[in-house]
Amino acid sequence: MAHEQGALLWELRIALSLVRLRLKQGRASDARNSLTQVYDRFTEGFAIADMQTARALLDSLPEHPS
Repeated sequence: MAHEQGALLWELRIALSLVRLRLKQGRASDARNSLTQVYDRFTEGFAIADMQTARALLDSLPEHPS
């Protein structure tokens, strides 16, 4: 619904929640993929807390499954 309404910040917040769930499930690769799909659509707002959280999570996740 957030995507359909163009609510990118809400998409990010949902993606952050999904990432946390997938990490608890041991699915780091899926977590990275879902967060990257949303994060990469941003062109501004990188100083807001949600964006900084997303960047920190992406930096901590492996780029390729191990």
